[in-house]
Amino acid sequence: MELNQVKQRFSEVKRYIDNAVTACENSNAPDELKESLRELNQQSDEAKQFVEQAEDEDQIRESVDSLEELGDRATQAMRQAGNIDQQLQDAVFQVHDAISQLKHQLH
Repeated sequence: MELNQVKQRFSEVKRYIDNAVTACENSNAPDELKESLRELNQQSDEAKQFVEQAEDEDQIRESVDSLEELGDRATQAMRQAGNIDQQLQDAVFQVHDAISQLKHQLH
């Protein structure tokens, strides 16, 4: 995958994360889910800056792997919470799927 494609896909992932954070803020989500999405958002901000400047695909892969772990944690927190707004569920699953797809394209 070319670096420009990675940057474009990463921008899409970041938009999905932003949407999930917004959906979470507008819901009565449990603190664990809110915290995991905040952490994912913060990490994605840092990773986005890194990806914009990166030339080494191995380092980009590591960043995406780290984001996937945080996405997994958010998904798990959502599932454990049980009764979560459908819009928030969709947003969290969309984040998880987008990160996973990017990871598979990089590996």
